[in-house]
Amino acid sequence: ADAWQIDIDNEAAAHDTAAHLASLGHRRVAMIVHAPASYHAAAERLAGFRRAMSEAGVPEASCPVRWADFTEASGRHAMAEILELKPRPTAVFAGNDAIAYGAMQAIRDAGLSIPEDISIAGFDDDFPSRFVFPPLTTMTLPASPLGERAAEMIIDLIRGKNPPEKLTLMPTQLSVRSSCAEPSHD
Repeated sequence: ADAWQIDIDNEAAAHDTAAHLASLGHRRVAMIVHAPASYHAAAERLAGFRRAMSEAGVPEASCPVRWADFTEASGRHAMAEILELKPRPTAVFAGNDAIAYGAMQAIRDAGLSIPEDISIAGFDDDFPSRFVFPPLTTMTLPASPLGERAAEMIIDLIRGKNPPEKLTLMPTQLSVRSSCAEPSHD
């Protein structure tokens, strides 16, 4: 890792997303990790999820984890497995928005409503996320600032000026939309 890097703090951003679900009152929250554990971002997002649940006093046994492989289809499959669990989780955190789209499909396939029966949050704020139904609560990444900072860094390197730090972490912000609500009590 000798290269200069620009990234986000995946652990902190995932923590904030999961903490939002806990703050709504969810105590049975599943996570669908978006990629194999060998991917740095996947491991960090899972760690952030676990830390948020732990801080909220939610036992790990109430936080089932399933793994996906970047695709909507894998998110749909993982969500179908989660929906079989008893008791069923009241919320799910998808490790990226593509996984969330697949999970939303599985929830609908099961005849359930979002967020009335199950809340869902994603990560990345991909373009369709504000247009799916319901609009997806998701972690927004600073795409333009990230690109601008990368360009500045490349220009500095071309000019023989090393950037001050090897790793630059850019800020993220949770975009709260209508895919999450308080759990309905049966």
